[in-house]
Order: sequence, then structure tokens, then C-alpha cells
Amino acid sequence: MTGTVARAIYDEPALKRNPLATVTEHYLVIRKPERHEHVIIPLSRIARMDVFKRPYSGLLAIAGAAFVLSAAAFTSSEGDGFGYPLAAAGMLVLLGYVASRRAEIRLLLDSGLTESIAGHVGEAESLVKIIKQASNPRAIPRYSLAERILHLIPMRWASVRNT
Repeated sequence: MTGTVARAIYDEPALKRNPLATVTEHYLVIRKPERHEHVIIPLSRIARMDVFKRPYSGLLAIAGAAFVLSAAAFTSSEGDGFGYPLAAAGMLVLLGYVASRRAEIRLLLDSGLTESIAGHVGEAESLVKIIKQASNPRAIPRYSLAERILHLIPMRWASVRNT
């Protein structure tokens, strides 16, 4: 975060950076590349988050059809080796399907306003996870494996945590 955004929330360390937004301890900073601006939203103002995934099912159907035709060419006595090019075409279309999946995160604020963030499905899912962790840090305990095992023992004599 540079420039005006850094001056606006200069004392907030970035917990996690994502290609779609940066999450600090109390704020969500959304980058809007189409308008060359940043939107700063306090995490306490987010009432609800919805993720809408937009897969292109037509590409998946085309890839499936190419695989079926490839299997038919492999089993046919008159396939003449056409199964390999069909399988390769099916793989290319399948890779196109995976690469073209998009998601949109809609943030509903407590004031009734909505803010949308669009990106790849993996980026959107990781951003939602980061926002949930930052909004409620006690929801996901940050214990080591040794601490978790010690909490299972009825008499917890020692603590592994350095405080």
C-alpha cells in the first residue's frame, strides 16, 4: 500500500495480501484497477459476504464430448490414431475451463451499501477466508500441535506457549 492509502491507515500492519485486496487488522483495502483507486472498508462494517462463482459449463461439456470421442476412436478399429489428438483437444479445453472460472465477492455493509470484488475462484475463496480470520481472530485458535495435544490430556500441567 502506497500513497494516500498508506497515509490513511499508516499504523495498520497488513495481515495478508491477496491479488484482490489487502487485509489489515481492522480494514479491508480493495484495489480497483479499472479506476486506479482503493476502497477502504472497516471489517466491523461488513454484515455479510456472498461468493458467486461463474463457471463456464459449456467448456466443460465440450471437453467431456472430446474425451468421449477420443475413447471411441481408441476402441474403434477404424480410429486410425485419431484418439490422441482428440484427447489433447479435450485437455486443452479442460485447461481453458479451469483458467476461465471467475468468482465475485459481494460485501454487504451494515449501512446497506454493497461492494463487489471480482477475480479468480481461488483468489476469492482465499480472500473470504482471510477476511473471516481477521474479523474474528478468536474463531480459529492459533495453537501449535503440542498445545492441542496437551489440551486433550485431562491434567494440563504444563503450557508450551511462551508468553
